[in-house]
Amino acid sequence: MRIKHKLLAKTGDLTGAEQAAPSPLPAAFAGPCVPAAADLDVQRFPPVVPGAAPRTGPGQTLQFRGQLLALEGELGKLRERLSEHQGSLPTRKLGPANIVPSRWANRHADSFNSPEFVRLKQDIEQAGGNVQPIRVRPLRTCRSS
Repeated sequence: MRIKHKLLAKTGDLTGAEQAAPSPLPAAFAGPCVPAAADLDVQRFPPVVPGAAPRTGPGQTLQFRGQLLALEGELGKLRERLSEHQGSLPTRKLGPANIVPSRWANRHADSFNSPEFVRLKQDIEQAGGNVQPIRVRPLRTCRSS
């Protein structure tokens, strides 16, 4: 329970002038620095409004500290998620229609008609796509004027 709520619970029944008069102060404590009992104005704490900004410096500091702790917790979770991808390389999914063979291809066109290639294609389809990404490079498009 927060301190503010504890204080409200303990002082919730306090009222102003209706309260019994306090015992008189000893003469040794009477002086210009000590107000008379009648001058004391005992008031209730202002009502707590949920979501309202704190009215005191310490209250604002505590609110900021709470926000800071929440952000630090979120940052820790994000760092854990990021550590899962440590050492991985960025990849981008491309549609096969966007890939064109290089003119310096290292395979002859007849190798794509063999039964081994057909089995390779079937294995890739059954696996749900390439397990290991392929490397491609962007083509420079030449515009003819």
